[in-house]
Amino acid sequence: MTQSLITDEISDTLKEYTKLLKQEITFVLQKGEHAKRAELINFLSDLSQISDVLKFEEGDLNGLHRSPISFTLKFGQEFSGIVFTGLPGGHEFNSLVLAMLHGGGGSDLKLDSGLRNLISKINHPLRFETFVSLSCENCPEVVQMLNKIAVINDNISAE
Repeated sequence: MTQSLITDEISDTLKEYTKLLKQEITFVLQKGEHAKRAELINFLSDLSQISDVLKFEEGDLNGLHRSPISFTLKFGQEFSGIVFTGLPGGHEFNSLVLAMLHGGGGSDLKLDSGLRNLISKINHPLRFETFVSLSCENCPEVVQMLNKIAVINDNISAE
């Protein structure tokens, strides 16, 4: 039996956060084979058990994701442009939680109206990929900002 990466303390905190969500969030994992896939499935399954507004499913996303350990978030019935590849730990876990809150309506994006307006006017696809390092002090802020941008505009995706 594998031990969950979601501790009781994390679970309790996330239960409180999910009470703020205004819509269902689904973690959609790309189908395929990978050595770390079972670990990611366990993580996403455990995460989705925390609240009735969190769901987990696997699907063939028609090559939209680079890997069978890539997953996206759906807010309500709409796919977001937010993608995570691999098991989000450390800062990446915090970025996942913030993406859930921002996209699920549980937290204000805290961006001024001028910036929101500028982002919303982008009318062509933009795809951002961020490669993170455990020692990078800027990576979490970059990932979180790009996720906010993807929430604002459907033409923008952030992985």
